[in-house]
Amino acid sequence: MSMVDFVHVGPHRTASSKIWEILNNTEEIKLSDKVKETDFFLSDNYEHKIISEFGRSDGRLVGEFGMGYFANLYAGQRIYRHNKNCKIIIGVRNPVERLLSLLQHYYSTGKISSDFEVELVNSPVFIESGRYASHIRWWVRSFGEKNVFLFNYGNFNDNPENEIYRMFKFLGLNEIIFENYNLTQKKGSAEIPRNRILSLMAMKTAHFLRRAGLHQFVNRLRDIGLKRMLAQKKKIVFPNELCNTLNDIYEEDITYLDQHIKDLV
Repeated sequence: MSMVDFVHVGPHRTASSKIWEILNNTEEIKLSDKVKETDFFLSDNYEHKIISEFGRSDGRLVGEFGMGYFANLYAGQRIYRHNKNCKIIIGVRNPVERLLSLLQHYYSTGKISSDFEVELVNSPVFIESGRYASHIRWWVRSFGEKNVFLFNYGNFNDNPENEIYRMFKFLGLNEIIFENYNLTQKKGSAEIPRNRILSLMAMKTAHFLRRAGLHQFVNRLRDIGLKRMLAQKKKIVFPNELCNTLNDIYEEDITYLDQHIKDLV
C-alpha cells in the first residue's frame, strides 16, 4: 500500500493553496485528485482512507494536506503512527497578520460574523492555530528537526523561487524547472461579501463539487468572475484595540519566529 511521505500540516493562510498547486503539478509527487485538504488524519480510520485514495505505491512521493493538523495533537500522533519518518511542512507567517487574514477570509465566505472578538472567544482554535512556539517544538520533538520544514510565507512573497527551491530540496527533489510553475499568482484573497448567505452557499457548493472531483469546473467558475460578483472590492479594517491584544497574545510566538526565521532567509 502507499505510505504518506510528507504532510503539510498548516496552519491556514500561509500560501498553502499555492504550495498545493505547485506540488500537484510536479510529476514526482502524488496528491489527492479530489480535493486539496483530504484531512485523513483527523480520524482513526486514516489507514483505510489512505489505501482508498492512493492504492498501491507507484514510486512517487505521496503527500497529504490538512490545515487543521498544526495545532491538533491527535492528528500529529496519527501521522507518527502511520510513518514516524514522515516529512512535515509548516507554513510560518507573522501570527497576528495570519489570524487577521483568516478572520477576513472566514467572514468573506459567510462562516463567521463581523463581531470578531466574540468569534475568537467562541472558537479558541483561531488563537491556538497561531501558537507557533509551542506547536513547532512539538512537531520537531516528534519527527526530528531534519524532518520538519518551515515554509517562510514572507520569503515566498519576496523571493518565491528561493522558497520553492528550499522546499523541493527538503523533499529530495533537486531538479526544478521554474518555467513550469506560476509562482506569482495570488490565491485565497479575501474581500467583503455583498451577501454573506450567498457567499456561504457558494463556498459550500464549491467544496462539494471539488469533493466530487470537479476541480476544473469550479476553477472555470472562479475564472469567469463568479467570486467577484459576490464580493466588494474592499477589505475589513480591524480596530487597533484588537490588533494590540493579538500582539500581546502572540508575543512569545513572534519572538520565536524572529529568532528562527533569520536562518531561513
